[in-house]
This record gives sequence, C-alpha cells and structure tokens, in this order.
Amino acid sequence: MTEKKINFLLSNLQLSQETVDTIVDLCDNMIGTDKYAVWIGKEAKKKPSILSYSKLREIIDWAQSTSPNIMSMTYEECLEESKKFHDELQNHIVFDKGEKVDKRRIVYQCQDNEHFFYSLEPKELKREGNLMNHCIYSNNLYAEKIKKGKIKIISLRDNKNIPHVTCEINLLNGVATQVSGYENTEPEPKYLDLITEFGLWAAHESFTEEEKNELNRLMKLHVKK
Repeated sequence: MTEKKINFLLSNLQLSQETVDTIVDLCDNMIGTDKYAVWIGKEAKKKPSILSYSKLREIIDWAQSTSPNIMSMTYEECLEESKKFHDELQNHIVFDKGEKVDKRRIVYQCQDNEHFFYSLEPKELKREGNLMNHCIYSNNLYAEKIKKGKIKIISLRDNKNIPHVTCEINLLNGVATQVSGYENTEPEPKYLDLITEFGLWAAHESFTEEEKNELNRLMKLHVKK
C-alpha cells in the first residue's frame, strides 16, 4: 500500500495506527485489495469488528467480480450483496469431473496415498470453482495474479482428482491467505490434518536432522492411525 493511502487513513479518517496496520496487513495478504483500503477504513471506523478476515474476503471477492460503487455502500449492504452473489454462483454450478492431472504439478503426495496437493493454472480455476462452490473462477484477478507470479493456487485433491480444499498462497511473503473448504467453509478435520502434513513437509528444509527424524516418525504414526 502506498504511503499516500496510509497517510489518508491516519490523517483524513483519523484511524488508530493499530487499525491502519491491520488494514495494511490485510491488503498485503489479499493481493489486489489496496483499491478498497479507504472503504475498509471508513467502515472499520464505524465498526472495528468488520476487520474479521473471512467475511471481508468474501466481500472483496464480490467487489472484484462485479465492480460495484462500493464507497457509497455500508459494510452491511456489501455483506448482503456479497451473500446474494455467492448464492447465485451456487445455483449455476456445473459438476464436471473431467480433467487430466499433470503429474509435474503435483506439489506434494500425501502419505495416505489417496490425496495430493496440486498447483493450478488459470484455465483450471473454472473447474475448481465449480466443484468447490466458490468464486475463484468468476473473479478474474485470481487468474491474473497467477500469471504475474503473485500467487499460487494449490488444490487438495483425492485420487479421483476431485478437490476438497483450495489454498491461495501469496508468493510475495509465502503466507497462505485463503484455505477454503466447500462453499468457502472451514475444511473438514480430516483435510486439516492433510494440510498440516503438507505444511510440515514444506517447512522441512528449515529443520535440523534431529527434527526431521522426529517429524518423519510422527508422520508415520499418524498415517498408521
């Protein structure tokens, strides 16, 4: 976010430094959100709790997809329109199982040998959104950000190539900015376990040999459950 916009939030909207820092962090993690920073600040001044990440993420997805005059709208109005938008998407889902897996883009094969994490290309976002009932394909910014190397979309899939969790990774800071289950809900516990397994594997290189051995032992015990 530009210094000019940060100063506007501090001086013109008279937000606290803590609130502005939170908005900056949100915009850094949700790439493409800077243009809504003033609206976020305006609404956060009235109701600080709107900085809750999950609902705000849905509103930003809706705004990026439909380009409303968001500055004239309240948080509650945007939340209502966002819900209508996402509900409408769900009414137009087309279930399509067909898609070949490019084994070169399997990021990680889970130890259960039944699931894998798969790096998606822009053309594959439509199928992911259709099967997962979320708007990753209707918001063109996701495809643009992949092409520009700003994010990576990782899909947790089973051995029938059906997605169960969609993860957005901010490549500028390595943070997972979205981890969404079906219809943008929290992933089921069994998939959260696989996400933990993937995260530990991804951080493996930073571990000592002793830590690696202990991690491998624990992962084997987990698989045997």
